[in-house]
Amino acid sequence: MRIEPVQFLRKAADVASSYGFRHAGSLDRELPRGQKLLITGARNFDRIAGACVSCLSVKAAAALAEPGTSYSEVMLCFHSNPSPTEAPAGFEPKDVAEFGVGIIGAAGSIGEIVALKTLFAILHDTGGRVSGVRIASAGDKDSQARFSRELGVYLKKRAGDIGQCCLETSATNPLSILTCKEDGCVHIASEGPRSMGYLSEKSRTHFKEVLEYLERSDVPYQLDERLVLDEKMPRVQFAVDLEGDDNFVIAAGGGRYDDHVRNITGKKDATAVRASLYFRKKDSAKNAFNIDPKERSAKIYFVKLGLEAALKSLTVLDSLRRAHIPVYQSFSSDKLAPQLSEAERLKVPTLIIMGQREAMQDAVIVRRVETRSQNIIRIPELPQFLRAI
Repeated sequence: MRIEPVQFLRKAADVASSYGFRHAGSLDRELPRGQKLLITGARNFDRIAGACVSCLSVKAAAALAEPGTSYSEVMLCFHSNPSPTEAPAGFEPKDVAEFGVGIIGAAGSIGEIVALKTLFAILHDTGGRVSGVRIASAGDKDSQARFSRELGVYLKKRAGDIGQCCLETSATNPLSILTCKEDGCVHIASEGPRSMGYLSEKSRTHFKEVLEYLERSDVPYQLDERLVLDEKMPRVQFAVDLEGDDNFVIAAGGGRYDDHVRNITGKKDATAVRASLYFRKKDSAKNAFNIDPKERSAKIYFVKLGLEAALKSLTVLDSLRRAHIPVYQSFSSDKLAPQLSEAERLKVPTLIIMGQREAMQDAVIVRRVETRSQNIIRIPELPQFLRAI
């Protein structure tokens, strides 16, 4: 499929919007006058993530001041960047551009899962073909601390083999050797302890849920620990491998950067997942990257109860997206009350409800808010049913 950058960005924005992502520049519209974040046009993920964290804090404070106020604890946003500071290996930054998505506030594995699903959907709709995924986990701070201690013990035993480039820094920060590009240091690190062998129980469960999603998606994956060994120490990192050598999209991937975002924002409980598609920008004018689609209004709210339903809901959202049926949803809670409260605030006439039982039966409950009447509908029949009501 031949595609131009402006077409790709429009399609990517449309797909991302169907999963609940919003243009990063629209965040300012939610804040009171005098508290604007002024990030319209921002293209750097760190700046956007920081703004999202601030926005969530402002909204949480407002909800505390007015009991009963409904607000989302998660923000999903997308952005385009015609001049990324980093480029995939083998490419110059001036030759590539980026379309990125960010999920701020989702501490559970649903963050990585939604990011991966969004990348897969954009690639599918723009002619890209996924051959597999490489993925790894460094875990939370406890996991990384255990790994760092064991790595330090190992490096002391190998001190005589460590190059001068890393000898001093690795003594105080063992993790520093993992990002060294020198062949000798790379070899020493490859023979040392593995980060995924020191995951805490919580991190192991989190990572297992992401892998289970990949298995359900029938996407081949392999563990590649070198992915998480950079200076930001992402808790989870993934790279999407693409078929072909001359693709329009040249690289795709992302990860969970909770600790990095906490460092740049000073918020101890901040969480962030990011994912990006890097593509050939050719001779595109800068205004081709000024994507800001109109936010979709919907008459349906999708309520999901539990991880099983959240996973299956991605399949439902796919079918509704292809049928051009917009829906509201939330990834900030898997509890019934907060989602019903948000649906009430949005004044939608129809609810789609999926719990564990419905997910196992490949069905949903469709409830009319005004009459409280409801029907159990099989997922393949859902688009046709919704068009008829």
